[in-house]
Amino acid sequence: MGYRELFPYLRETPTIYLNHAATSPLPTPVVKAVSHYLHERSAGKINFWQEDWEVVRQCREKIAALINTTSDRIALMHNTSAGIQILAQGLPWQPGDEILMIDQEFPANVYPYRTLEAMGVKVRLLPAPDGRSTPELFSQYVSERTRAIVVSAVQFLSGYRTPLTDLRQLCDQYGCWLLVDAIQAVGSIQIDVQQTPVDALVAGGQKWMMSPHGTGFLYISEALQAQLRRTPFSWLSVPDPWDFFRYDQQPVPQARQFEAATLNYPGFYGMEAALDLLLKVSPAAIEQRIAHLVQYLQEQLQEIESVRLYTPEDPELRAGILTVQVGENEEQAKAVAKFCMKHGVHIAYRSGKIRFSPHFYNTPDEIDRAVRIFQKGLDTVLQQPVAASGE
Repeated sequence: MGYRELFPYLRETPTIYLNHAATSPLPTPVVKAVSHYLHERSAGKINFWQEDWEVVRQCREKIAALINTTSDRIALMHNTSAGIQILAQGLPWQPGDEILMIDQEFPANVYPYRTLEAMGVKVRLLPAPDGRSTPELFSQYVSERTRAIVVSAVQFLSGYRTPLTDLRQLCDQYGCWLLVDAIQAVGSIQIDVQQTPVDALVAGGQKWMMSPHGTGFLYISEALQAQLRRTPFSWLSVPDPWDFFRYDQQPVPQARQFEAATLNYPGFYGMEAALDLLLKVSPAAIEQRIAHLVQYLQEQLQEIESVRLYTPEDPELRAGILTVQVGENEEQAKAVAKFCMKHGVHIAYRSGKIRFSPHFYNTPDEIDRAVRIFQKGLDTVLQQPVAASGE
């Protein structure tokens, strides 16, 4: 509970923030780290690239600790899309290859692969009206043409927690890659790429990792990196970047060869502080706390007659997202979401549904108050007369 002191909005506003699947409030250590960087650039050392590079190195180390790998497998990215683009544009696709993903993926995990259709790669969007990327669904479509299965570790709308271990087995059976968007997972649940050896995993930092926008990372296995074309390739990607005129240097074998030369240093100063916090609390404790809050929220919402659960009821099949359907149509759901926002409960309206996403520092009391406001909003909306369609 002492960690709540790190979130000033809790003292300064009446907000109940349950929208971490969209973006997270920045804890005070993150703000202090970014402010320190900006102050130094303005009134301090001004040019302190050695410190910048050390912070970048520490970010790789701490991300590696968070997902149980080594830092040489981590490349820092400015967002999730940047990492996905490296995979989409760098892997050795061939005409006739197929990429499988469900038709409920977040667009950032779809568009980069759709660009490959111009070279004869087929992206198959598998029907998943319940928003669940199940191994059973993929097993119906996987074949010798399948080159990659692309999934979110946690689906952004349904909140479904993809069984990556089962998908790994399916990929091994058919010899295809497992490429994972983990932006809704890292920071909310434990991710262990040794226990579940995915080929690549990408995540932005602004959601559950509580980092500034413009931060993120790409994890890539050594085997998959060996198959990637060397793009991007910056002047810092080589063993001795200070040997300016030795143009025959080859990229370092580490994943950092895919980093941009000029990173978002203020953001990564903040990200390092956020990673410190996550590791101090511990991924296991965070996952347990979030699971408790989501279960508590689910039990209350299920007592409301007009609420229908969209997220899996089984705790093993979800993470930090709980999405519900309410009312009789999308307009009513949107009106309920607006009512909640107006009365200080920050949730998300997505595709006719309402999404809750608490983090570890939220409390059962906040859940109680949020549900009361949600109930009031729902009652208010459902009591309004339905407008006649007219001619």
